[in-house]
This record gives sequence, structure tokens and C-alpha cells, in this order.
Amino acid sequence: MEISLKFIPTGDVCHHRNMAPNKGCSLCGEPDLWKHSLIECNVSRCVWSLEREEIVEFLRHVSEVDARAWLSVVMNHLPHKDLTRVVVAFGRSGT
Repeated sequence: MEISLKFIPTGDVCHHRNMAPNKGCSLCGEPDLWKHSLIECNVSRCVWSLEREEIVEFLRHVSEVDARAWLSVVMNHLPHKDLTRVVVAFGRSGT
């Protein structure tokens, strides 16, 4: 089971668990998958606007569809200092 199906209450997960009427993001209405919740949603973009642009662009361009594979790429390519900034930003976004 993909990591997001266990820990991130996205619209698709909540809908699958009969906790939401549809799979859309409750904030913006877009299809709500793990990457949308973490990076693409307008609320997440507000959090990421506080971060260095190079880090945000890197995160947006990692093309892995699977959450674990995406996280693996991020962990293997970002310097420790930048990875720490990403983890802190995830905390700020409430995910």
C-alpha cells in the first residue's frame, strides 16, 4: 500500500474510506492526490512560497507518481540542509 494511503488524508483516501463525498480537494476542488496536498494545492503553495525557489522547483519537477519513489528521489538528491528545510515545510503545511 502506498505511503499516502496510510498517512495523508487526501480527498481520494477520504472518499475511498467513505469519509468524503468526492475525491476533490476540500480547499480548492482539484483532484486531491498526495502530491496535490503536499505541493500543488494553493494552500501548500502559500507554505512553499516561504521556501527557496530552487528547492520548490526541484520538488515540483520530481516526476515520480508513487509517493515512496518520489520521497526516495528527494532524499537522495537534496543536500541534508535542504532536505531538513523540506521536512520543516511539510510540518508547516499540516501534512
